[in-house]
Amino acid sequence: MGVFLQLFSFCWSKRFFFILSILTLCRCSPPPKSPQKVFRMNIAAGLSSLDPAFAKNEANIWIVSQIFNGLVEYDSLLQIQPAIAKRWIICDSGATYTFFLRNDVYFHPHPAFRNKQALGRKVKAQDFVYSFTRIANPRTASPGQWIFNNRLLGIQDFQQGKIDTLAGLYAPNDTTLIIRLSKPFAPFLGLLTMPYCYVVPHEIVTYEGKNFALAPIGTGPFKFKSWKENQQLILLKNPHYYEKGLPHLEAISVSFIGNKLTALAHFLNEELDWLDGIDPVASQEILTPEGKLKPQYRARFRLQIGPQLTTEYIGLYAPPNSGHPLCKKEFRLALNYAINRLELARYVLRNMATAAQHGITPPGVPGFTSIKGYNFAPDSARYLLKLTEYSLGKPLPPLALYTTANYLKVAEYLQKCWEEIGLSVKIEFTEASTLREMAAQGKIHLWRASWMADYADAENFLALFYGPYMPPAGPNYSRYNNPLFNQWYEQLLTTTSYAERKTLYSKLEQLIIQDAPIIPLYYYKIVRITNKRFSCIPQAPISSWLALKYVH
Repeated sequence: MGVFLQLFSFCWSKRFFFILSILTLCRCSPPPKSPQKVFRMNIAAGLSSLDPAFAKNEANIWIVSQIFNGLVEYDSLLQIQPAIAKRWIICDSGATYTFFLRNDVYFHPHPAFRNKQALGRKVKAQDFVYSFTRIANPRTASPGQWIFNNRLLGIQDFQQGKIDTLAGLYAPNDTTLIIRLSKPFAPFLGLLTMPYCYVVPHEIVTYEGKNFALAPIGTGPFKFKSWKENQQLILLKNPHYYEKGLPHLEAISVSFIGNKLTALAHFLNEELDWLDGIDPVASQEILTPEGKLKPQYRARFRLQIGPQLTTEYIGLYAPPNSGHPLCKKEFRLALNYAINRLELARYVLRNMATAAQHGITPPGVPGFTSIKGYNFAPDSARYLLKLTEYSLGKPLPPLALYTTANYLKVAEYLQKCWEEIGLSVKIEFTEASTLREMAAQGKIHLWRASWMADYADAENFLALFYGPYMPPAGPNYSRYNNPLFNQWYEQLLTTTSYAERKTLYSKLEQLIIQDAPIIPLYYYKIVRITNKRFSCIPQAPISSWLALKYVH
């Protein structure tokens, strides 16, 4: 395998320099330099919508977060800070939230506003009632509807058409918003930081209809200018932004180059200022084996690496009493103990990830507990396999590991680890959407999976193992259903004391390690490269957090 990877790397290295040469030589003169105040970035995945109600993926979130604001927001340390809400009060043991809004926040100008002023229309508390009701309404079909499901007072009657308004949303005046939950939910403020909860103007949504997703009006530091699908998006500075002195940039220019090697070539030619994520092949061209910028690039560019609140793991599932070895805890533990996670992170992933030596929750998430995960113990793994074989009374069958093509190296490494303890493993490749569907339907036994934090709380990761969240109700694709876990998780949802929550986090993580319903592999890192002509590009552990208003 080592020879194959070396040849593969050499071929791609030649391809990279061919692309770079073509991009350079086809010009008669050096590429024009962008003005200092225009920030040029690339989004390889493209965009599907600029409506906050549909800001599901990372790319959409990046742009929507420049155009809109919510009640509250995270800072770079994942502390919840005021945004349009200048302060708030939490009452009724965490079931009632009263927000007091700023009086100087305006929507971007639009002809449909009655005042016709260049300043736009002032945001009122009723706008949040409208925006949240829109998300909760099944007819909107927003993927963010889950935020309010089973939480907001009166949500079920509203969604069933029994009532026209939500009892849990009330605006007594223009600057006061009251949100009432059916029962306390401690991470609720974190939910409100999500783009789904950004405020939108009802007049413009009604006026534009489906076009609102193509030409949005928000309150954010940048306002929409133009969007040519798969070509270019332009955002301009909002001169009336409520945070005085922000943003520093005059404009943001977004390209949509799908090939990461091509995008890297444009970046090295200083036609882009920011790259998020690096193609594994391209990383060999610009990074050392230790994961640092090569000397020839350090004068012009800055490498930013930090923790990311995303865990990569292998999902496991077998129907109870099916006779499949995955029904045996000893077998699941053997699969875990056979993997050298430190080696995986260091050599296969070139230090672009951190070995998962703890539980499902990655370091950096509020509520992370540094419990001991699975160490590399191949002898223990072989012993546990023998126990499994003995208890089943038959030889262990071959395994099929389902993954996507871009995880070839990781899949081959796992295959090697498991074959070294005596298991036969076949790698099956499929599309990401098909993989998720098969896992949701319980049609596969082992599959590549990852979970990115929706909000900064360990509860978001632990929800993967809550019994009532089995498909189609939720993301518990492993169908793990431990009554003790369910009891502690339900207690966690309503506990507001941080000391008590921390104890529950630890107990829940320990149960996961003990029962092994998944195989944690590594915690992602955020890897970004920027042009040094910009001195401040803040970064936070949530990769979807992109506060370009601070860039200068």
